[in-house]
Amino acid sequence: MSEGEMKMKVFIRFFQIFILLVGTLLAETVLPLPQLNKPNFITAGEGWLCIAEGSSPVHLFRIEGDSVKLTASFGREGQGPGEFNWIHRLRILEDGLEIPTNNRYYQFDFNGKLTEERKVLIPVLKNQIYKNGQLYIAKVYDWDQKHMVNTISIFDSEIKPLKEIGKLEVKNWMSHFNPVSDLLSLTVDGNLVYVCSSTALESTVETFDVHGNSLRKIFLPLKACPVTESLKEAMIKPLHDKIESEEEWTEFSQRISFPDMTPGVKEIFIQDGQIICQSYQRRNELAEYVFFDLSGKELKRTYLKYFDRDPNGCKHCFHQGKLYYLVDNADQEVWELHIEDVY
Repeated sequence: MSEGEMKMKVFIRFFQIFILLVGTLLAETVLPLPQLNKPNFITAGEGWLCIAEGSSPVHLFRIEGDSVKLTASFGREGQGPGEFNWIHRLRILEDGLEIPTNNRYYQFDFNGKLTEERKVLIPVLKNQIYKNGQLYIAKVYDWDQKHMVNTISIFDSEIKPLKEIGKLEVKNWMSHFNPVSDLLSLTVDGNLVYVCSSTALESTVETFDVHGNSLRKIFLPLKACPVTESLKEAMIKPLHDKIESEEEWTEFSQRISFPDMTPGVKEIFIQDGQIICQSYQRRNELAEYVFFDLSGKELKRTYLKYFDRDPNGCKHCFHQGKLYYLVDNADQEVWELHIEDVY
């Protein structure tokens, strides 16, 4: 190869990389959201974006292309009617918002007006309770010093259990904390209930109707990963960063215990007629996401931004082919909404 041909080859390669980088930059939109103070949960649906602070307020935005418009901020912290005591999750419905909080279940319209309220005196894990018609679906927990049992069940209108559709038992959970523990996930989308179970051996998504009758069970082709030293470091770092006292960290770190293999699924979303799974596969600061249709057919594999473990909420979501996530821009002292095209 001549010197001229070598220079041309280098130039073409450089140009290809340049185009790739520019395309990546152009595919991301960054919007400052000065309304936010300490957000802990974000979700999107029906053309709306909703962001919740810890116990209040709730911010509601209308999605307009690659921008959002604030339409309402509402709610206050407290234990009384219409007040929030820590929001771990919420759901956007066709006509409003479903916002469970500790021992209460609420629905609001898109103006922030309370439309339904009731007490829920069962131990719901991280506010994971959904209403489906006149029935409720909830992930509840029962624990003692040695064992914790998470159970997904259908409840009647009086919050009395009717049928169990998922279960996960965690042994020695007080003395052995596993950062890559098995997954039991509950999602309600429309009138269907989705239960994802993932271990090192297999990962499944089972679909149920409102009464808890199984409609379909699919097996996800997501392999477990060996728990390497680099993976341990990636899992431990965000935990360490959240604990300010070294004495407290020393005590906590002695409880951390890793298995030999991860589950196949780290996190799952049911959105826009798709099953979106994050696996434990990593490439530097990126994580593998795999997209399936609701029958289990694989649609796409790609690497997107990796998000640390967040036990109290979730700062990223998907909607209409885009990834939405929140970033704390400390230099500008403002939270930013990042929007990336995904599919």
